[in-house]
Amino acid sequence: MRKLMFRTLMIVVLLNSFLFQADAQNTLTTLGLTSSNYASVAYSVRQLSTAYTGPLMRIRSAGGSLYDVWPDATGQFSTTSVISAANPGTTPGTVNGTTALSTITSTANFTVAIWYDQSTNSSPKNLTQTTAANQPTIITSGTIQTENSKPFIRFYGTTGTVSVPSSVYN
Repeated sequence: MRKLMFRTLMIVVLLNSFLFQADAQNTLTTLGLTSSNYASVAYSVRQLSTAYTGPLMRIRSAGGSLYDVWPDATGQFSTTSVISAANPGTTPGTVNGTTALSTITSTANFTVAIWYDQSTNSSPKNLTQTTAANQPTIITSGTIQTENSKPFIRFYGTTGTVSVPSSVYN
């Protein structure tokens, strides 16, 4: 089921790359694409373009604190990923020095509040989840969710959802 959901998400991203070629500004270099292959949106738990310098996602602790998380030195979401200060506001926060994600995860649970669009369109199409319930999980009991040893966002049936902006469909 999880693999099917991941494959479906990747198919959606790839379909968008063919349907909306004019939107994107970043070449998804880490996927081996060239400047003639653009995606209108790009979501991942790893850095998809060497030109993208923003956070991968905003996570919410069980206590309600928010943190933006940047990729680690290898481009992955990991315990060594650098985070923003707590509760950075409504726009992506700035890197909080060298504070690593591991400093706050200990035994905490974290869900995805915002999954940032890495395509860097002039109008980013971030995926969001503003309610406390029904959030996809990225960290459980201080451990990053993984599938085949890679970071993984866990969606639980119909309760793990994010809101897709209508502009993704237009």
